[in-house]
Amino acid sequence: MPATKAAATTKAKRPTSAFLTDEQIEEVAKDTQGNDSFVGLSKLDEGKPHRFRYLGSAVTGYSTWLDVDGKSRPIRWARKPVGEAIPGNIQINKDSGKPSEIKRFVAGFVWDYLKERIRVLNIDQSSILSQLNAFIADAEDYGDPQGYDIKITRKVEKGFTKYTLSASPPKAVSAEIDAAFEALMEGGADLTVLFENGDPFNPEASKEEDEDEETAEEEEEGEGGEDL
Repeated sequence: MPATKAAATTKAKRPTSAFLTDEQIEEVAKDTQGNDSFVGLSKLDEGKPHRFRYLGSAVTGYSTWLDVDGKSRPIRWARKPVGEAIPGNIQINKDSGKPSEIKRFVAGFVWDYLKERIRVLNIDQSSILSQLNAFIADAEDYGDPQGYDIKITRKVEKGFTKYTLSASPPKAVSAEIDAAFEALMEGGADLTVLFENGDPFNPEASKEEDEDEETAEEEEEGEGGEDL
């Protein structure tokens, strides 16, 4: 009996015995894109403003890179370490030949408009932090960066990387973004686990996972400009 027109045009459903189940595909996707949860500033398209919106409270402290069995590992402290508290295996910058700097950082959850999802934006470049602080200090027009979008632009000039941060006019965050952040926090997300090298999106997971961060090789305005 010939197939009817309706039967011929019906799309085949994905069989349960496929290569991987839907649940397994979601698990693989989560594990393989986990590193992409961190914004790598040195990976931003050069010359193109990248827009973010801060969500919730940020954390701040000091950070640098360690050389652990030939691999780069970030380390963070709430207060700047001195004397014997400074690790002996700080990574050596390949360009300067000096140990990576221990630098002030500010990390917060952000909505990445390009990726259309929440990520962690970790800033330790002094130029960006100074520009961000200027907008925060301008309480009359800007103030708390949760109230407006920021745009970060990366530009390379004569071998040095420069970052600029600008702010859009203040406006309320969209309902979609607000709902996504609320769901994230209800799921137990916690930025403070960064001080234990943990995953802010999954604080109960192993603290040994690598982050999508850069080694201490890139230079910013004549100084080490690594993205932590």
